[in-house]
Amino acid sequence: MRGSVGNNAMLFSVSPKLLHQDAHAINAEDLDTLRAMQWSDQDILDAINHASRMLATDIIFNAFKIEKDM
Repeated sequence: MRGSVGNNAMLFSVSPKLLHQDAHAINAEDLDTLRAMQWSDQDILDAINHASRMLATDIIFNAFKIEKDM
Protein backbone atom coordinates (compact mmCIF):
# COMPACT_ATOMS: atom_id res chain seq x y z
CA MET A 1 0.00 0.00 0.00
CA ARG A 2 1.53 3.28 -1.03
CA GLY A 3 -1.07 5.52 0.56
CA SER A 4 -0.40 7.71 3.57
CA VAL A 5 -0.92 4.86 6.06
CA GLY A 6 1.51 2.64 4.18
CA ASN A 7 4.03 5.44 3.81
CA ASN A 8 3.79 6.16 7.52
CA ALA A 9 4.48 2.51 8.24
CA MET A 10 7.68 2.73 6.22
CA LEU A 11 8.64 6.02 7.84
CA PHE A 12 8.20 4.77 11.39
CA SER A 13 9.38 1.17 11.15
CA VAL A 14 12.18 0.89 8.62
CA SER A 15 13.39 4.35 7.61
CA PRO A 16 14.79 5.39 11.02
CA LYS A 17 16.93 2.28 11.09
CA LEU A 18 18.31 3.09 7.65
CA LEU A 19 18.88 6.74 8.47
CA HIS A 20 20.90 5.75 11.53
CA GLN A 21 22.90 3.45 9.28
CA ASP A 22 21.68 0.43 11.21
CA ALA A 23 20.17 -1.70 8.46
CA HIS A 24 20.92 -4.80 10.53
CA ALA A 25 18.28 -3.60 12.98
CA ILE A 26 15.56 -4.13 10.36
CA ASN A 27 13.91 -7.38 11.30
CA ALA A 28 11.20 -9.72 10.09
CA GLU A 29 8.62 -7.96 12.26
CA ASP A 30 9.31 -4.66 10.46
CA LEU A 31 8.84 -6.31 7.09
CA ASP A 32 5.73 -8.18 8.23
CA THR A 33 4.23 -4.87 9.39
CA LEU A 34 4.68 -3.46 5.91
CA ARG A 35 3.37 -6.62 4.25
CA ALA A 36 0.28 -6.47 6.48
CA MET A 37 -0.33 -3.01 5.02
CA GLN A 38 -0.28 -4.51 1.52
CA TRP A 39 3.32 -3.56 0.69
CA SER A 40 4.75 -6.09 -1.73
CA ASP A 41 8.34 -7.23 -1.40
CA GLN A 42 9.04 -5.18 -4.55
CA ASP A 43 7.53 -2.08 -2.91
CA ILE A 44 9.71 -2.63 0.18
CA LEU A 45 12.82 -3.15 -1.94
CA ASP A 46 12.09 -0.02 -3.99
CA ALA A 47 11.56 2.10 -0.87
CA ILE A 48 14.73 0.83 0.80
CA ASN A 49 16.65 1.39 -2.44
CA HIS A 50 15.47 5.03 -2.61
CA ALA A 51 16.25 5.64 1.07
CA SER A 52 19.71 4.11 0.66
CA ARG A 53 20.50 6.31 -2.33
CA MET A 54 19.39 9.40 -0.44
CA LEU A 55 21.64 8.42 2.46
CA ALA A 56 24.57 7.79 0.12
CA THR A 57 24.13 11.22 -1.44
CA ASP A 58 24.09 12.80 2.01
CA ILE A 59 27.34 11.03 2.93
CA ILE A 60 29.00 12.31 -0.26
CA PHE A 61 27.78 15.86 0.41
CA ASN A 62 29.12 15.69 3.96
CA ALA A 63 32.48 14.34 2.79
CA PHE A 64 32.95 17.28 0.43
CA LYS A 65 31.40 19.82 2.84
CA ILE A 66 28.69 20.73 0.35
CA GLU A 67 26.01 22.88 1.95
CA LYS A 68 22.42 21.93 1.26
CA ASP A 69 20.10 24.61 -0.06
CA MET A 70 16.94 24.80 1.97
